[in-house]
Amino acid sequence: MAAALIVACQAAYAAVLYETDFTGETQGGLPTNWEVLVGATGDPGWRIDTSNNFRYDQVSTGTARYTGPLADGTSSAALENFTVVTALRKSTDTTNRTTGLVARLQDSGSFYQAQLLDTSAFRLYRHSAGSTTQQLGSTITTAESYVSGQTWRLSMTFEGNQITSRLFNHNNVLMGTITDTDSTFTSGSVGLRAQNVSVYETFAVHSDTSLATYRFTSGQDGGLGASQDRAPHATASDFGWGAAGTNWDLSSGHENVFARSDTTAGNAGDAVTLGSYFSFTVTPDAGYHLQLDRLEFDTAYYRAAGSTSGSAEAGFFVRSSLDGFGANIGDTMIQAYQNVETQPDVIWSFREVSLADAAFQNITDPVEFRIYVYDDSTDVNRTPRLDNVVLHGLVVPEPGAWLLLLSAAACGLLVRRRRGKE
Repeated sequence: MAAALIVACQAAYAAVLYETDFTGETQGGLPTNWEVLVGATGDPGWRIDTSNNFRYDQVSTGTARYTGPLADGTSSAALENFTVVTALRKSTDTTNRTTGLVARLQDSGSFYQAQLLDTSAFRLYRHSAGSTTQQLGSTITTAESYVSGQTWRLSMTFEGNQITSRLFNHNNVLMGTITDTDSTFTSGSVGLRAQNVSVYETFAVHSDTSLATYRFTSGQDGGLGASQDRAPHATASDFGWGAAGTNWDLSSGHENVFARSDTTAGNAGDAVTLGSYFSFTVTPDAGYHLQLDRLEFDTAYYRAAGSTSGSAEAGFFVRSSLDGFGANIGDTMIQAYQNVETQPDVIWSFREVSLADAAFQNITDPVEFRIYVYDDSTDVNRTPRLDNVVLHGLVVPEPGAWLLLLSAAACGLLVRRRRGKE
């Protein structure tokens, strides 16, 4: 019985494979189950500082990695499809000071690396055998420069041979996304790579829990784009739209979906009434249920062609079929208009809608999500846009009612013990 409950708990909480904010670690030493591959240990090298952060203070580059267990029982040295994310602070010295992540790490010289260089250069690399360095994608110069003392967030997501790295500023505004494909390393461990001064406040690894993934890359088939997820025992529909108008489509050049302002609703109430939304549906197989976690997507609002002056705002909000699209899930998200068209100059905002409520657990029927869109302009050149829509959650076999109740209670106890301070 105990083994069965542990397996059930691992299935239910496999979305978080490892997470820490370094609280409770010994100051001056390394975090539990971490090792240093490059650089010194202790002051001024890798260590837990007096503020319970993981810190590196040497001029030369240092690398540390996590070697401990994962929540689902798999090896941390053999991660394949996952997301690793950290909250960081860094030096604002402009003499090539980098702070970043490493993943699918083989050894001290072979890995993928995402980094923020100095205060505004966001880059993605592959390092092979310690001597060959290949840049993946293009360097992004962030719209805002890093300011000393701010906490920014950096992530890397691996989906087969596709690597996506994203950088967010202290207000959680997306500063850049770099996506490329590379098959050199198919699995490995995760860690940190830094120069002085680099401070890491949190570090987490999430399993590939995508139930629906829409990247809107060129050449996709099906509606506005077919889902790119690989979740077994559930099916995600093509991305679609409501009846608001005909000028809603996939932008193959910019690789996102758009709705021109002359066809969107003018306010939130009209968006619901007129069907001013994008949508998708996820259906679990018979004998399985969905345990949903969160919905993520990026939003932008900028000109489609020509020059359009003056201010405007677009609004985005989410509803689901579980209550007949009757109530918003979370808050309405506002995006200010930008009079730019060149893609690197566009400000994208990262949005995350929590689905942790009990209403989004143990779902056995199809569930549709609608991302409603409205704006206060009718100018055809203004264009609200969506990108990188991802629904996270798990597909779980249907247990008997008695086991569900028992395992829920036991999992609650185990999770409290595992997370400690929550």
